[in-house]
Amino acid sequence: MKVAILSDIHANIYALEAALTDCEEEAVGHFIVAGDLVGYYYWPQPVVRRLMHDTRVTCIRGNHEDILAETLDSQNAADRYRRKYGSGYDVCRESLCDDELQWLLNLPTKAELILEGTHFSVHHGSPAATDEYIYPDATAEVLTRCHDSSDFTVLGHTHYPFMHDLDGRILLNPGSVGQPRDFGGQACYAVVDLANRALRFKRIPYDVSPVVAAAQARDPALGYLHKIMTRRAL
Repeated sequence: MKVAILSDIHANIYALEAALTDCEEEAVGHFIVAGDLVGYYYWPQPVVRRLMHDTRVTCIRGNHEDILAETLDSQNAADRYRRKYGSGYDVCRESLCDDELQWLLNLPTKAELILEGTHFSVHHGSPAATDEYIYPDATAEVLTRCHDSSDFTVLGHTHYPFMHDLDGRILLNPGSVGQPRDFGGQACYAVVDLANRALRFKRIPYDVSPVVAAAQARDPALGYLHKIMTRRAL
């Protein structure tokens, strides 16, 4: 079986559909999603609906799910996060039904699973904290700290893909499906083949023009939201 590792979709259904179409071609049998289904962009309902009823999906929550919970409880928080991240949380509140919101907000903060004898642990920021950033250029000490006893320890949050090997155990971040921060316009995810435990990182091009247009229309003051869609590595 092949396992797809996804993270940081950020309500970008166009990127998610591109990744899932590629997963069909890969004949993926299970999906691991390391949080941040929502935030930034404007299609949370189709993203949630694509994942919540699929029994092949193991999903955790990320910091943007936590932020959504704050915006539901406090208008001050909603205003503050709208200024920082845009109107994506408003769309969540407007479009997600109660069942979808409850599913999203009750996702666990971490997960462990064994697939065909291969042990995965899944976290958003790090095993220590949902909101900790572990970048590809982190020190060896930090990367070693983030390994656990799993064959594959999965992180998200930074939107930058990487892997680190420690005595045959792999720490990996698949990058971001919905908002990569090195190369825009490509849905980034990873595939693990359980037959040989080979890990591959994939970048799937898709048409970002609807995302760019929506960001320019809904959040014109936050140029970052559309400019990052065409970013190239610095």
